Amino acid sequence: MINADFCVAGCLIAFGAVLGKVSAVQLLIMTLFGISLFAVEEYVIIDLIHARDAGGSMLIHTFGAYYGLSISWMLYRPNLNQSDRLQGSVYHSDVFAMIGTLFLWMFWPSFNSAVTDHGDGQHRAALNTYLALASTVLTTVAISSLFQKHGKLDMVIITTGFL
Repeated sequence: MINADFCVAGCLIAFGAVLGKVSAVQLLIMTLFGISLFAVEEYVIIDLIHARDAGGSMLIHTFGAYYGLSISWMLYRPNLNQSDRLQGSVYHSDVFAMIGTLFLWMFWPSFNSAVTDHGDGQHRAALNTYLALASTVLTTVAISSLFQKHGKLDMVIITTGFL
């Protein structure tokens, strides 16, 4: 089951490259191809190369980044520079992004420690993840308040910086 979660996470990372530019049907097709490609990538990295990836960072993020980049490269249209006015954030999008960030924040330690050795290794992975997340929260709030007018927090910076 955890490998299925890793596969879904890789596809969701790839979605970030094309979100807002493709339809739901295109995302579904992209996911169907992504599942197969992720399985091939996992086989090559884990079984053929024998690389160890405790938190799944190599598998998940490398797959998501390159799969998203390749899909966005294939879908590129030269007149996209005319949509510069659509690049800002809107309130409801920021709210949903913050809700997603909170869910990721809550479940990330268990996600990172799920495939490590049971016992001490698993506890160490969860604790290190919590400490890393706590430090990103403090740093993000400090930097956001320093660089914004009147010391206010910018939710876009907060949402991306918490992770």
